[in-house]
Amino acid sequence: PCRLKSTGTASLISCLATFSLAGSCRYRLLRFAARFSAPKGVKDLHGPGSAHNKSSSHTGGDLDSHGGFVLQAFAVALQEVLRAQAAALEMLPTSVQVRCAHENSNSNSNSSAPAATSSSTPTSSSPSPLRDDGPKLSSNSDLQTSLLELKVHTERMRTQLQALAIMCRCEPVAAGHYDLNVPSRWEEDGFPRGHELLSELYSELQDADGVMVPLLRFLFAAALRPYWAQVRCWLYIGKVHDPYGELHLVGGVSGTSAPPPEETLLVPQFLRGCRTEL
Repeated sequence: PCRLKSTGTASLISCLATFSLAGSCRYRLLRFAARFSAPKGVKDLHGPGSAHNKSSSHTGGDLDSHGGFVLQAFAVALQEVLRAQAAALEMLPTSVQVRCAHENSNSNSNSSAPAATSSSTPTSSSPSPLRDDGPKLSSNSDLQTSLLELKVHTERMRTQLQALAIMCRCEPVAAGHYDLNVPSRWEEDGFPRGHELLSELYSELQDADGVMVPLLRFLFAAALRPYWAQVRCWLYIGKVHDPYGELHLVGGVSGTSAPPPEETLLVPQFLRGCRTEL
């Protein structure tokens, strides 16, 4: 429960709208991650035949149910990020306890300081209009998180959720961000796979600010790992396991030792300079 002391109606509405937006982003990101993190397509939360299961122009064949190794690795990493955020949110009561202990220690140090020369200075037992003289919190069960504390402690998390929702195209296709029955944009327009996803993640990382850089670096490294494993397998072993066409175009050589023609090699934007060498 959140303490709503001294919270006006306008402030309360603004805070709840902020939390509602963050919750909507998180729910849509969880749907996105669950859709592409499994080896095969998971059952849709809205049931079979739903508009949420529409195929997109980015998918074809087995990609409709899988999405490829790069997208799967990205979705699994996204799930780890969302789990870490949930764990951090569960630590909020501990943060409140630390805050209360700090406030109490400051209060005790002030009360034990030598009295001022004026006898009219209020003592620790004197009521003050500038101080809350209500009951003090003494145990974990008594601690309550204020709405302002919840907003401040989750500011970074909410910023990341909104940025991830935009990057993963989890905005609703129609107006009404809080209507969870409205499909997300990736469910209608599709989502990039393979080298296209790596190029997009790299571009996002190049333009990211300080809050998003560590997070995007983690997601980019996770998505790059299966692609780089295929490249290494081709370079050092001479064979490629590429069932989803993430390294070669359709019609390219896959599973053999013969090197593919240059025009069939799919590389991310940041590796275009190495395409000839590869």
